[in-house]
Amino acid sequence: MQLGGNAVDSLFFRINSVSQDPALIGDVQISAQVMVLELNTGRELVATSDSLETLPTVNVLNPSTARMDGLIAYVKSDTLVNADSTFHVRALVSNLTGADGDTIEKATLEFDSFFNSIRFIQGDTLSVYDIAPGESKWTEPGLLVQAPEFPGSNEVIHAKIQEVIGKSGGEAADIQTSFSRSDTTVRIHSQAAGNLQIVDAYADKDSVGAGSWIAWNVHVALLNSGQGTIEIGPADSMGLDIVGEDGCLIEQQELNEDVRYLMAGETDTLVYSIKRTGFANGEKTARISILGHDMNARPGNSFVSTTDVPFVVYSNSAVQITRTYVDTALNVHGDTVHVNTGQTFNVKVTVNNAGGQDLSDVTVGLSTQNLQIIGDAERTLTNLSFGSQKDVEFTVQAPQTPSPDGEYAVARILSARGIDSYQAREG
Repeated sequence: MQLGGNAVDSLFFRINSVSQDPALIGDVQISAQVMVLELNTGRELVATSDSLETLPTVNVLNPSTARMDGLIAYVKSDTLVNADSTFHVRALVSNLTGADGDTIEKATLEFDSFFNSIRFIQGDTLSVYDIAPGESKWTEPGLLVQAPEFPGSNEVIHAKIQEVIGKSGGEAADIQTSFSRSDTTVRIHSQAAGNLQIVDAYADKDSVGAGSWIAWNVHVALLNSGQGTIEIGPADSMGLDIVGEDGCLIEQQELNEDVRYLMAGETDTLVYSIKRTGFANGEKTARISILGHDMNARPGNSFVSTTDVPFVVYSNSAVQITRTYVDTALNVHGDTVHVNTGQTFNVKVTVNNAGGQDLSDVTVGLSTQNLQIIGDAERTLTNLSFGSQKDVEFTVQAPQTPSPDGEYAVARILSARGIDSYQAREG
């Protein structure tokens, strides 16, 4: 090339290889020296990079070395899978170089099976990327595999590193042999799926009083009728609810270590305790939801089994008449009150709230033989609180002719309602 006065041009040099001398590892400065011929005089001139303020620097790294350090079937049971189901196989690749080593840009693995009873759904190769020096990485989420079609089948899956590319040079890197066969193979056994069934659910009481603090229980019997082990829980994601009822205080089932396991054919019973019953009356439903996970299935494949248990809530309000009497200021001999013919006097009736909740209203009626009731023969009490009592008063006039055999007045409860708006029982 020729270079005229004040002209600028560039020369490009390619470095085809770097010495493996450990002394070169790290930052290396590059200097240049160019010999030119001046055409006018025939003189040879030498130009060097020494005149530059800063020399170019490259970082020389040890080449990366990869090793496969693990192979697993990504299911909770480790090696048991449901027949004809899908699961992931994950491989662990390590970059064995130290801090002065190259990053693995891409490591590609190849998979095969011994009995050919499984199917690699998305092909039999998989790559993992950007493994820093000293770091290990699992393939995420792994190679998708379809299990053997029938329960009782065994299979051995094998994997090996096919190719490793370093990030700095973009060239193939070294592959080191794994420590043991267990790092490159995984055995699987196919089973029938677990099957969680609620075989029985019942309350130990068919009917309970509204607002009652007397505890009662709902029992839920479970069966795993399949082969795969079922994990029940966690406890905070399942439980019992009273449909449409806000007043119940429920003690949810506590599970050992937050989960419980049901092996093939195993049964278990969960017990939910209702510490307080709500105030709403009528037919109710206790709905139980049990969260299960087949441990042979991929993580995240959960299912919920539900059932309903009916029960009846009856009103716990109760009312009773504890006393019917005539004003004691009158002439009384024993249990008999003496009045004059045509005399007006008062009959009082004591009403007691004998139930478990306040009464909004109680209507009391009075009937007589020959006595005349002045005014309404019915009286209504309102807001009779739990455990309290009140009197209602009737004004009565004796007959105009003597009654040698006596007269009587009978009081009775005509109606009574609790604050839940339901009729209270008498007694």
